[in-house]
Amino acid sequence: MAKKVRCTETGRGSKGSVFVCWTPKGDIVLKARKVAPYKYDIVSEYPLGRFKVTMYAPNRRDLRKRIEEWLEHLMR
Repeated sequence: MAKKVRCTETGRGSKGSVFVCWTPKGDIVLKARKVAPYKYDIVSEYPLGRFKVTMYAPNRRDLRKRIEEWLEHLMR
């Protein structure tokens, strides 16, 4: 089964990372900020409105994979 969602980290800075995700319903921009070891707050920017989710991952690569899995689950 082919992946329906692809994400890439487009920016990193003192305020966290920016992820752009391509989905069948359009592009989604998310900001991820590390708040504790292995703990990230994910905040949506566009176009889903504002919401916040907490995810746990050891590094940003695993975080990207978890975001992709989470968005694929939402798109079902």
